[in-house]
Amino acid sequence: MSGEEAILLVDDDRGVTETLRDFLRGEGYAVEVARTGAEGFRKIRDGAFGLVLLDLVLPDVKGVTVMRDAQELDAPPEFIIVTDRATLDSAVEAVEGSAAGYLSKPVDLPRLGRIVRRVFERRQLLRENARLQEQLTGRLAESEALVEISNAVSSTLDTREALRRICRALAKLLGGDTAAAYLHDPGTDRLVPTAAYHVPKEYVATLAAATLPLREQGFHDTVWTKRRPVWSDDVGRDPRFSHEMFRGFPHQSGLLLPLLIEDKVAGGFYVVWWKARRSFAERELRMLDQVCKQVGLLLRNANLYEQAERNRQRLEVLNDVSRQLAAVHDTDEVLTLIVHQAARLVKAEAAGLRLLEGDDLVVGARTESAAPLMTRPRIKPGESLSGKVVATGETVVVEDLSQDTTYDPAHKRGAMERGYHGFVGVPLKSHGRILGTLNIYTQGARHFLPDEIALLEALADQASTAIEKARLFRETVEGQELLARLYRAAISMQSSWDRDERLRAFTRAAREVVGFDRVNVFLLTPDGTGLELVTAEGGGGVPALLLPLEPGAGAYHQAFESRRPVAVLSDEDLGRVRPLDRAHLRHAYLRSRRFVVAPLVAGDRVIGVVGADNKPSRRPINALSIEPFSMLCQNLAIALEESRLYAETRAREQEASTLSRGLALLNQATRALQRTLEVDRMLVGALDELARAFGADAALVNLFAADGSVLRSIGHWLSEEQRRALHARRGGITAHVRETRQPLLIRDVEERRDMVHPENFTRGVKSIAALPVIGQQGRALGVLLLYYKTPQLFPDTVVRLLTSYADQLAAALENAQIYEEAQTQRVRLAQIFDSTSDGILLVGRGGDIQAVNERAGDLLGFDAGRAVGTPLADILAKLGRSAPEAEPGLAALRALRDDPERGGAGALDLRRHGRVIHWVGQPPRDAAGATIGLTLTLQDVTHEREVSQLKSDFVSFVTHQLRTPLSGIKWMLELAGQTSDISEELMSYLRDAGDSADRLIGLVNDLLDASRLESGTLKMKPEPTGLTDLTQSVLDELAPLLRARGHRMSVVGAETAPRVLADPQLLRQVILNLTSNAIKYTPTGGSVTVRIGREDGAARWAITDTGVGIPRVAQSRLFEKFFRAENAPTIETEGTGLGLYLVRLIVERLGGRVWCESEEGRGSTFLFTLPLSE
Repeated sequence: MSGEEAILLVDDDRGVTETLRDFLRGEGYAVEVARTGAEGFRKIRDGAFGLVLLDLVLPDVKGVTVMRDAQELDAPPEFIIVTDRATLDSAVEAVEGSAAGYLSKPVDLPRLGRIVRRVFERRQLLRENARLQEQLTGRLAESEALVEISNAVSSTLDTREALRRICRALAKLLGGDTAAAYLHDPGTDRLVPTAAYHVPKEYVATLAAATLPLREQGFHDTVWTKRRPVWSDDVGRDPRFSHEMFRGFPHQSGLLLPLLIEDKVAGGFYVVWWKARRSFAERELRMLDQVCKQVGLLLRNANLYEQAERNRQRLEVLNDVSRQLAAVHDTDEVLTLIVHQAARLVKAEAAGLRLLEGDDLVVGARTESAAPLMTRPRIKPGESLSGKVVATGETVVVEDLSQDTTYDPAHKRGAMERGYHGFVGVPLKSHGRILGTLNIYTQGARHFLPDEIALLEALADQASTAIEKARLFRETVEGQELLARLYRAAISMQSSWDRDERLRAFTRAAREVVGFDRVNVFLLTPDGTGLELVTAEGGGGVPALLLPLEPGAGAYHQAFESRRPVAVLSDEDLGRVRPLDRAHLRHAYLRSRRFVVAPLVAGDRVIGVVGADNKPSRRPINALSIEPFSMLCQNLAIALEESRLYAETRAREQEASTLSRGLALLNQATRALQRTLEVDRMLVGALDELARAFGADAALVNLFAADGSVLRSIGHWLSEEQRRALHARRGGITAHVRETRQPLLIRDVEERRDMVHPENFTRGVKSIAALPVIGQQGRALGVLLLYYKTPQLFPDTVVRLLTSYADQLAAALENAQIYEEAQTQRVRLAQIFDSTSDGILLVGRGGDIQAVNERAGDLLGFDAGRAVGTPLADILAKLGRSAPEAEPGLAALRALRDDPERGGAGALDLRRHGRVIHWVGQPPRDAAGATIGLTLTLQDVTHEREVSQLKSDFVSFVTHQLRTPLSGIKWMLELAGQTSDISEELMSYLRDAGDSADRLIGLVNDLLDASRLESGTLKMKPEPTGLTDLTQSVLDELAPLLRARGHRMSVVGAETAPRVLADPQLLRQVILNLTSNAIKYTPTGGSVTVRIGREDGAARWAITDTGVGIPRVAQSRLFEKFFRAENAPTIETEGTGLGLYLVRLIVERLGGRVWCESEEGRGSTFLFTLPLSE
């Protein structure tokens, strides 16, 4: 319990004090006792009692005296008078002494308890009121201080002035003598003096120059981490205030307040008391903390305004720069404007700009003060701070070059030697490409604010755009001038047809227009294997040099193959190009590290390459020169090609004038070749004209058979001896030309005695020309030979003419051969057409007969010789009138005539003529697949029908005659098998005989069924029939056979199988035949699947097996009577060839269709469809 709730009993009556003490302690109060007035006063003064129960009569002093003396203390207690001598005077004394109560002895304890509680409750209320009053007073003082500070700050937007006014307000608020404000410098991490109030003159210099390091201070954690004020009333002896700034001027007390901006420590205030000792209660410190926070908010607004104003001014500068840059197109003016505006923008002492040119950074512009800092005209990316900016593509900021440890000292030495310590390098970029760097230099160290860096980067962006715009403008102007110079260069190259003159004009243009020091022109050699140097500008003549056209030729080979210029403008480019082989580097003018090689492209051919460089002057090659150089090379290629064509044209004109007579004769020979297709007669006349045309003494041609042997020889100067030798001679001229397929020109026969026939020497032959005669398919048709008694040189023009003649001869020979083959084929077809036993009619698209053989006329009863051109409809109409019974077949023919695309077959029953004609119609098609008419094939099947009828009659007779005896035999065998004393061997014979009798009876029944179906006498009883039940009935019957074969049997669609309208017994026979066949013709362990469903409004039943399959050629006859496929005997099954025939007859009688789908070796599927019963 606190002292405020303790009670002191001052009474000399032990009984009373003990009673009261025990009661009060029971109520929860701390109680002490004093026996005398002096002891009681001493305890009141030294202790902390909230209530004193005082007897008015004490041994040493009156109780009222003790009460009055206690009232003089700073915190007097409350008093309750307790007396056994209650009088009016004593009561008045108690009231006058501000007693809280008056009790008579003996004391009423409950009443005492109530009075004590009221006293302490009143004291608690008084304390709370005092506390609230104190808070109110403090807040009022704080509010007054904040208002004063707010007024001080709001009256100015200048940060330094605002801090000075705040210092004055703080000094007045706290009663201080001097106050100073410090701001945090992030660059140096120190507190920099910014403003002050009432500083003595002798200490102004000391205070202005002294910065406070944050890390070394003893109060660092309290001020900057916990953000709490630090104070001392004895600064000189306080170890926390050990910095030289505090020791630099003597003062007694000091208070350091942290300055917060946006909840971050941004500086502080230091308040000084020169003589007075000043201490601070916690309440004051809390108030000062709120003051500092409020100051931080006010200063933040001031800073924001100042920054906004600064940004506005800078934006105005940027806009002004932008307007100035927009008005300038000259590159040098643009660059000069940029560096001066950059220095002005951030108040720097020097600025410069370097641009990337090839592999180097060159000085683009600089202020006069930056000239000593940028003395090197060229540097490499990565060298110096400028090179670092370009190499990294990032802004480089160094606030103090002397304190920096990040960058190479060599890169900073020049600037520091001239007193420059601050540096900012901003990259110049355009569309992601580095153009260069903009550098700012400041004398002395400088902390660059983020918005200053952003401003410089914005200026760099504008500068990059302006530089690019100036560059484009310059390039446009230069491009126009360049085009004009290129045009003049192209005109100069056209001034002469001479190739060398055009080469000289080109090299002059490459030097004067594009600016290259040296130009080397290489042209493709005639054989296409190398590049030959034909001119070398600046190289002192044209040295002999041949570069092989292979990868070892480096960039020259690369430009030739890619048909694109190869430019090596930097070390990086050099690394991407294959170097020249060492063998070529002995030529000094090929040893260049910066060069351009462009191809010479004429049409679709590359005729050479051109290399150019600036090695003599060591000037860098401008990337912009590559395109005009390529255009100049293109003009050179066209000029060289024109020179070549001009030279060839002139040569050909000369050749044409000398060989005009030969050409005329050649035309005559060509016409002779074209006048006839009879080969031998054609060749004799053609060879005569050929010999005259080319001044030959003889000409002949050896024609080859299909195997390459000489078929025959035609022409002059061919004796029988030569003819015989020609067929047997090996290694001769003809054999050589046939094998090589190349012309053989023997200018002197003496040099080729091994090839030349001896008789040619006898005849005085001096020269021989032999040329292959090659057909369109590449087959050697023969050899053309010309013999000369005078030596011949065989120039190229003569060889070309002879080759052309040989080509025309080949075409004529092939035409003759085609003609002969066509004639032969026509005769053969005519013979076949007329000799065939079938009638054939070819009907055109319009329905007219285009061709007909005699047999067709005989079968249909018309004159075949006069039928060509007659409409087929007329023939059919005439036939219909003479044989009305044939009308069904004629109707099918008319339908086929109207729609030949579908094809078809049928029969004409000409009973009056005693004939049955089977016809088949197919649509012939042209090369594009379009139908061009109708082909009708007619066959007299009268005899086959008669034989078939006889066979049917015989089979019917035999089956009727055999059925009764077979039944008797079967009955007798069954009786014999029932005898008990028959041996097992005899019983086996009886079973075999019984099985044979069953098969014979089955065969007879099949024959009878077939006969009845064919004759139409078989009675049918159609009714709604379920396919599922019939199928299951058949499977139950065939279950033993299935088990014996080991097959897997399945039925699909049984649950939803439709019902059909059919005779149940006949339909069961169909299912039984198809199912038993599937089981029999499937090897052991196979599978058989039945599928029942619907298709196109009909019921569909199909059975698929994994058996041997049916050959394709046999599938069309499967459903004929007595037919079995060729591979049927390979399976151990017996059959009559009637099962499928009966299936077809029954299904067709039931109005359905049956067919087979099979692939030999992979199984078969038999299908039939029937009408639904619904």
